[in-house]
Amino acid sequence: MIYRNMFLAAHAAALLIVSSAYAQQAPSKPDTTLPVVKALTMLSTTIPSSDIDRSIAFYTKGLGMTVQGKMEMGRVIEVPLLFPGGGTNLMLQKPKAEGTTLPVRGALSRIILMVPDLKALEAQLKAAGYQLKGPINEMAQYKVAVAHVEDPDGNHIELIQRL
Repeated sequence: MIYRNMFLAAHAAALLIVSSAYAQQAPSKPDTTLPVVKALTMLSTTIPSSDIDRSIAFYTKGLGMTVQGKMEMGRVIEVPLLFPGGGTNLMLQKPKAEGTTLPVRGALSRIILMVPDLKALEAQLKAAGYQLKGPINEMAQYKVAVAHVEDPDGNHIELIQRL
């Protein structure tokens, strides 16, 4: 039992070291390899951006996401943003030519993000110069707290924390 606990502790420590090292290193160029999947899985959603640097600042400084790279794809620039918890990513997209906009593909209602600590994220957003659209709403009947924020292009983001 002691050896098993020591093994588990050593394995957990090694995993922590490896995962923290991976999280701190931004790849020099985008990783274009796609994961092998066995079932329908969401890879990414694309968000239009009128100013890519302003959007990157919001998603990295305000929400704590990480830029994975910057790709020029035909007539657009795409910037994948990774969530601190992993999973799918958000893809910022802006036309290369100044003064042009992306074609309208339908209304985006909102992006819904699960967060571990809504009050801490609110403080992080404020420190980065962004404000929630109203107070945090605790909904005890659903065991969640909910808040709303908009990115620099007005895309609506709903933030949810389990209570």
